Amino acid sequence: MEEAKKFLPTNNELVIDLDKNTLAPKPVEEPPKVVVIVENYPSTSRRGRKHLYRHDTDLDERSSKQSAVYEDEVELSEMFDNLFLIDIKGVALSSKVSNDLPEAHEQLKNIRQYASSTGDASQRVANVFANDLEAHLAGTGTQIRGGPPKLHITGIDFSQSGFSPAELIEETGQRLAKHCKRFDVRFEYQEIARQSWETIDINDLKLMRDEVLLVSCSLRFQNLPEEAVLAESPKDGILKLIRSMKPDLFLHSIVNGLHTSPFFMTRFREALFCYASLFDMLEATVPGRQHSDLLRFHLEKKFGCEVLNIIACEGKQRVVRPETYKQWHIRTIRAGFKIVPVEKQIARAKMVAHFRKDFLYDEDCSWMLQGWKGRVLYASSCLVPV
Repeated sequence: MEEAKKFLPTNNELVIDLDKNTLAPKPVEEPPKVVVIVENYPSTSRRGRKHLYRHDTDLDERSSKQSAVYEDEVELSEMFDNLFLIDIKGVALSSKVSNDLPEAHEQLKNIRQYASSTGDASQRVANVFANDLEAHLAGTGTQIRGGPPKLHITGIDFSQSGFSPAELIEETGQRLAKHCKRFDVRFEYQEIARQSWETIDINDLKLMRDEVLLVSCSLRFQNLPEEAVLAESPKDGILKLIRSMKPDLFLHSIVNGLHTSPFFMTRFREALFCYASLFDMLEATVPGRQHSDLLRFHLEKKFGCEVLNIIACEGKQRVVRPETYKQWHIRTIRAGFKIVPVEKQIARAKMVAHFRKDFLYDEDCSWMLQGWKGRVLYASSCLVPV
């Protein structure tokens, strides 16, 4: 090997000139070519930058595309900058609209020439913003996204005796109307007052299929008769009516109790345990102030009327007929609803944060249970039609 190396050229020239039969001189190496692309940016953007690329066909093509896209974005940005004057701190945004409407419209016209709803990304963005800026100039933005939503509420209650059977529910509508006016919400209200809820027809509700429909019943189904009084259950009938309405959500809250027993002593005992808990809860939680004493007085008067009806009335005259949440669970499933699970941990955290330890909170079969000192007094569920 050492002897063989003597015959090799010392300057690594491996190119042979066949005409002269000698080694050709070493070719002069040229440095790689460098392409410098200088982009001239508009006055509103940063000054020109230099990008260095190797002389490669793919890279060249890519750089030209990137350059073209960037120039389009810069051009579009300049158009919008001409339409808006941005505070240097980025806090205030003032429009030339207030100073020169013709100039603003001229800039929008220029943007329209560039914008397209079917073009590339920059053109589509320009089209969206141009439409919105045009609405801004014309002051018609609220009339276009539709303004505040329209709220349509139907209040249903039992009719009262006397000349104004719907007086209470009408007063509720008036209070709601004041709140909606305060917050600039379009509001429509109708009241339905009936002695028998089972006579309500779905056409009475004036439903619109393009609306989001929410049905809420809070502690009122206990006043409906049951199978022992009527051949067909009004409670099942009301649930079927709500199911036929196809609500987006049905909020159902009930008084949890077994006051429906036909046997007097059983009914009396259940009512005693339930209302003793309610009175004890008021004693422990309602502070001793004049206003609070008046509120407590009205609540206890209401409870007294319910107890009177439970233990002193029979047959159709007894209108306070609460059932347990387990009975209502069977009814709602049978009527074609399914229960939406309750966010247990969130609700529990709120209860712990705001109330004392004697309040009961629990969850069973996706029903949220509330009570006092171990006795379940109320239950709530969220349902949707199957």
